[in-house]
Amino acid sequence: AIGGALAHAGEFMAWYAPTVNSYRRIRGVDAAGWGTTWAYEHRFASVRILGTEPDDLRLEFRLPGADANPYLVLTALLASVRDGFAHQTDPGPELVGNPYEKPATGIPQDLGEAATAMDAGGFARGAVGDSTVDHYLTLTRWEWSQFLDSVSEWDRLRYFDLI
Repeated sequence: AIGGALAHAGEFMAWYAPTVNSYRRIRGVDAAGWGTTWAYEHRFASVRILGTEPDDLRLEFRLPGADANPYLVLTALLASVRDGFAHQTDPGPELVGNPYEKPATGIPQDLGEAATAMDAGGFARGAVGDSTVDHYLTLTRWEWSQFLDSVSEWDRLRYFDLI
C-alpha cells in the first residue's frame, strides 16, 4: 500500500495539490509531508503509519491539502494502493530524522511540474482514463498559465526599484 501510494504520488500531484498556493505548503517546512517518504509516527513523512497492533494499524497520506478534491484524492490513492499491492511495490527505507535536510524527491515542486508529471506518466491514464486526465491537464495548465501571466504585489515590491 505504501509503495504504491509513493510510487504514483508524483503523477497525481496535480490532484493532491491542485493550486499554485498548494505548493507553498508542499515546499514549506510545516509538516505537510516531504517527498516520497514514509515512517512510523513521523509527522514529516508523506505517508505516516499510525498504530501499534495489527488491528489498529493505519496510514495517513499527508500530501493532499484542504484545497484538494476529496473524490479525486481517494480515486488516485486507491488506484495507487491497489497497484502497490498488485506489484508488491517496495516503499524504500523508512524516513529517519529530519527530511527537510534533503531534497523532496519524487514529487513535483510546482503546479507546472505537476501537469508535466501527470501527462508524462501512464499510470493515471490507465487508472482513470485519457479523457479524465486530459480534462484535468487542461484545467491545471490553465491555472499555471494564469499564475505565470500575472504580476503580483511581491513582484512589484521586489523589482520595481531594482529594474
